[in-house]
Amino acid sequence: MTGTTRYSEPDTSSREFDISFRDEDNVTQSDRQNAERSVAALVARAKEAAARDRAAEAGLVELTDPLNAPFKKLVEEDPHAVKALEKLRDYELLQPDTTEALQQDAPPTAYDVSPRAESGFAPPYDFDWSFHIDHPPFRKSHDRFTGMLSLDARSGAITDGAPGRVIAHAGFGVFMVFENPGKKFPHAVLKPGSFAFHVQTVGVGSNATSEGGFDLAVFEDGRFLTGASRRLWRSRISGFEEAEGRDGPLTITAPDVEFNLRPGHGYSVNAGIWVVTDRSTGVGAGAAWSQIAAKMTRMWLFS
Repeated sequence: MTGTTRYSEPDTSSREFDISFRDEDNVTQSDRQNAERSVAALVARAKEAAARDRAAEAGLVELTDPLNAPFKKLVEEDPHAVKALEKLRDYELLQPDTTEALQQDAPPTAYDVSPRAESGFAPPYDFDWSFHIDHPPFRKSHDRFTGMLSLDARSGAITDGAPGRVIAHAGFGVFMVFENPGKKFPHAVLKPGSFAFHVQTVGVGSNATSEGGFDLAVFEDGRFLTGASRRLWRSRISGFEEAEGRDGPLTITAPDVEFNLRPGHGYSVNAGIWVVTDRSTGVGAGAAWSQIAAKMTRMWLFS
């Protein structure tokens, strides 16, 4: 039996994150609380990073808006230009039609490895989790029984695009209670993994951003100890530009992390993928698409 716990984020907005456990009936209260606290910490850290990015973007806008103002005024004073702009903002710049093909690169096949060992973990993982900031992704999936993960984020003038920024995370976690202290080095691998992105802008002052990556974080008694992120791609364009790319199937390894394990404490390791899309229309339109599809085949720990 599996269960799902939902949490409203601290700002009481409609954003939420989910966590569900492999063995809902037998998971200990301590493990449950530590896992829930770890995901809450991931959300808080992601929101802090998003706020920093938004502040940096606002600073850039403050510098560039005066440069774009004369062009905006010219458009607003021309009835034909205004009509063209209205049509442009209803036009879909991007129509992704390869989503399913990308996901098929990582079929949900069984992984024949002992699921519980001090050195390694394979599906089914102890728990899965997901959350988003600002707008939700177009599609997400996370299956702890097979290790499959996928995120599809879309913003702007694209089929099913959100009207603003999308930041989405999804992943798996495992519990660890070991008595051999010392330095530990957790790892995780996506194999196979694939990603794709596409951004396009048309107009003065418009921009679009797509990025994505792979995170690994360690928690002691539910408190964040250490973590790192591996960005797989980032593309930001503006004006009259377009960029796209894809890679896979390939092996994607988590970033290097180390921590000091102390006997008698409860540890969890969370590994997951993330995607971001955002756009600003300016005097024109913009669209962004980000997607990762992968299978987390193994998580393990080195001494």
